Amino acid sequence: MNRRSFVVALGVAVLVAMGEARANGAIEVTNAQLDTIAERDAGPGADRNDGATANGTGGPNSAGGSTSAGGSTNTGSGYSLLLSADIVLPLTDTLKDSVNRGLALYFQTDVQLVRPRWYWWNEQVVSTSIEWRLSYHALTRQYRVATNARGQAFATLDEALAVMSAIRAVPIARVESLDPGQRYDIWIRMRLDTGRLPKPFQMTAMTNRDWNPQSEWKRFDFIGPRRNDAR
Repeated sequence: MNRRSFVVALGVAVLVAMGEARANGAIEVTNAQLDTIAERDAGPGADRNDGATANGTGGPNSAGGSTSAGGSTNTGSGYSLLLSADIVLPLTDTLKDSVNRGLALYFQTDVQLVRPRWYWWNEQVVSTSIEWRLSYHALTRQYRVATNARGQAFATLDEALAVMSAIRAVPIARVESLDPGQRYDIWIRMRLDTGRLPKPFQMTAMTNRDWNPQSEWKRFDFIGPRRNDAR
């Protein structure tokens, strides 16, 4: 093989590898938003104040990408912060086959609310996780997604993953725990909880990326809502 043929073959190999990576896919947080809502009004159709939309990456202790600041303002005590997020959640063929064979997979969406401080370490105000359990029931031929003591059944794996990929209005904190007008960093990621796998699979996950999918941390800015004196 001459040098030119080698370069062409190498380029084809790189494209094939990139195609496989896209096919297998990596978990990615594509959009996120914080809303405020009165706890007494929590429920379908309740009015919400829109928060910020995420478009940065990095980690809780690193400088993430630039983001757009949000505008939740003029709220009082008795309000909750609600998280909504869109996530790309593809499963590798290995994980799909394992689910179809009866192995339950546990995914976690980790959320951290951090107050930056120039004079000291950043203050972690909130650290919480949303857990999803994905399983397949051979007798009913249905996929089941369980979270927060609630479960739903689906005919296809794609339908089950679609629900896990769309987080909607999940309470993560009370507004009273935030300082009005203070800028906060919200960090979000999603990952397979390998610690919930059977022991033999935990060992495999240490060296096999198919068994250890996780997104990068996604950061966005949020301004602490101003309390309404009238409320």
